Amino acid sequence: MNILVISDIFGKPGRQAIKELLPGLIKREKVDFVIANIENAAGGRGVTPKTAKELLKTPINIYTAGNHIWEFDTIHPMLDSHPILRPMNVKKTLPGKGSAILECQGKKIAVVSLQGEIFMDDKGAQATNPFHAMDALLPTLLADIVIVDFHAEATSEKRALGWYLDGRISALLGTHTHIQTADEEILPKGTAYI
Repeated sequence: MNILVISDIFGKPGRQAIKELLPGLIKREKVDFVIANIENAAGGRGVTPKTAKELLKTPINIYTAGNHIWEFDTIHPMLDSHPILRPMNVKKTLPGKGSAILECQGKKIAVVSLQGEIFMDDKGAQATNPFHAMDALLPTLLADIVIVDFHAEATSEKRALGWYLDGRISALLGTHTHIQTADEEILPKGTAYI
């Protein structure tokens, strides 16, 4: 199975690129499932109902977010009714959910949106320890594939969580910093990491 993860759709140019290029990329690379982080889709910071609805028309299966999902209150109702995940490890009173399980080719794919703690402005969402959050969540995920979008600032926190979850999840993909770290690898127990 080919799974494509888009780490950040940034503003109008990002939305336009998705609309114009994603269908051809899916066809050319035989992509079966697409995950995209959309938390900066509106003008490069946050997501609005208008920008979310625009992206919901694309062939993306599920959307993840991070600390900027809280920029516009108007998006909050959509977090409960659309395939948009907010970070799992924030206050439980906030709208939305932090994980979902979808089916593709007879396999169950769990997607988790998780936020780091180090150097992160979480807009009052009060992110909690991502290690503890994953320890609590993993026993409840009945899935063949588990993919974590770890939205964090510090590479050290991403690396630590990748090693901590090695062999327990399929892939950990770091987002937020808007740079390609080029540190992709398969960790010793089989977890893909970048």
